[in-house]
Amino acid sequence: MATVLHNVMTTILHILTTPSIIIPIIISLVLLVLIILSTWKVFIKNGKPGWAAIIPIYREIVIWQLSELPLKYLLLGLLLPVIGPFYMMSTYMYFAQKQNRSRWFGFGLYALPFIFMPILAYTDAKDKKKQESALLCGIFLLVLSIFIIVAIVPWNSLFPKFTLFDKFNEWLATIDVFKNLIAEPAVTETATATPSGILPALGNWQMLDVSVFLLLISGLVIVFSKEKVNDFIPEISDKVKKALPIALVSVLVSLVLIVIVTSGVGVTIVNFITKPKLATISSSFGGLIGSITTADFYYYLSTLYVPFKAVAGSDYSVAIAISVQAIFYLAMIIAPTSVGLLIGLRALDIPYGSWLKYILKVFLPILVLVIAVPYVMYLVIAKKILLAVLVSIISIALFIGIIVAIYAVNKLLSKK
Repeated sequence: MATVLHNVMTTILHILTTPSIIIPIIISLVLLVLIILSTWKVFIKNGKPGWAAIIPIYREIVIWQLSELPLKYLLLGLLLPVIGPFYMMSTYMYFAQKQNRSRWFGFGLYALPFIFMPILAYTDAKDKKKQESALLCGIFLLVLSIFIIVAIVPWNSLFPKFTLFDKFNEWLATIDVFKNLIAEPAVTETATATPSGILPALGNWQMLDVSVFLLLISGLVIVFSKEKVNDFIPEISDKVKKALPIALVSVLVSLVLIVIVTSGVGVTIVNFITKPKLATISSSFGGLIGSITTADFYYYLSTLYVPFKAVAGSDYSVAIAISVQAIFYLAMIIAPTSVGLLIGLRALDIPYGSWLKYILKVFLPILVLVIAVPYVMYLVIAKKILLAVLVSIISIALFIGIIVAIYAVNKLLSKK
């Protein structure tokens, strides 16, 4: 039994640490949670039980009830494989009309629920023009973000077997318009082996390329919108003034990172904390300190790889890998050196102290799980099943205890 459980756990860990598998899984789960939460709110607004959003068939039944269509729409939509999708799409269109939206909006609910269901849940149908503009803007930003990710991620080095963008770049090079426009790896001079184009191929963009691209997009937005240049420039100036303090903080954060990395202080501290006897637990705490002082994932891993590898060995590297990666991203929601966090707080005018006081209530219970889960995996790999079960029970109890304590404190403070 222990051997079977060990093999199953090893297989799961291998899947969870394969980027080409885990990234689509994470994206799918995030979108699924967004759809469920939005559908839950829509059902409550219409007097239906919110929990129906998590039950697939019953969710469609509720949608059909709210659309006030004949029963055949539901039966044909659920039972027939060929024409069923068209009946379900029609059901969503009528449902949208009952929500004071257009039938095209209903098509969006059916085809792109992760975009249209949140709009239905969190907006009012009174001002449709503004909502349509916001919707188009949201779709444009989503497509733009996807394009930038596609352009900047080095797919060749991360996924050698993934050749889709290489083939796309090669195909572009066969078109006369793009022949001297797209650079390496699509078009390269045979004599000098240097790029002949002026634009980098997808997967080879740098931040400067992205900046120039966004500047050109901004110009196109001005040209094709009603925004006047005289109004646009002062607005940009105000945004730059607002971002200037964050830029200065970012410079200071970069200086801290450079000092920590080049001096070896970070490696010394983490090496002192991480111990082989408590490999995953000590790596979690070492990773927490290393994340705060080296708030860049590349430098975090490349700099602290040696102490993490030393405690991981060859048998427990997967558990350690999950531990140090999870703790880094968790630390980024509280670290004062997290530039992304500081930019977000500045944009929303939220003081860091207020954010820290709020987010610690979420951070602490999740920290328990982030430390406990890799440790349980470590124990299972080591075939210490009983100890793994005991640690799991203690961790769950501690997780629940922290949540209950936070709830009790909040309730007590609210009474005062």
